[in-house]
Amino acid sequence: MKGFTLLEMLLALSIASTALVVMLARLGASADLLQNFETQLIGMETAIDLLERERLEAIKKEGQTGRVSVQDIEMTWQSKITATEFEQVKRHDYILSRDGEADVELFLYRVEKAQP
Repeated sequence: MKGFTLLEMLLALSIASTALVVMLARLGASADLLQNFETQLIGMETAIDLLERERLEAIKKEGQTGRVSVQDIEMTWQSKITATEFEQVKRHDYILSRDGEADVELFLYRVEKAQP
């Protein structure tokens, strides 16, 4: 007799199907990770844009909030100003949030001019 037995065929199919399930699970995890990286990248680019806008416009208000939509991704942002150990130096933070994702936070230090 030549060929494979039914038991050998069933064993080969079960091994192949197990390998396929593992590969599909890894593919799904990779897609989730890619979306998370995309959100982080868009959040960082948006935070950099907000910081640059603040730097150019000399915005000094604390606690500003807003919503921004980038590439069909809705994010909320808030600004926060924190004092440092140096009286004239302030830390300006921008925190971007998206539901179900980690927050993106960027900051810059600004030297405030002394009031005469």
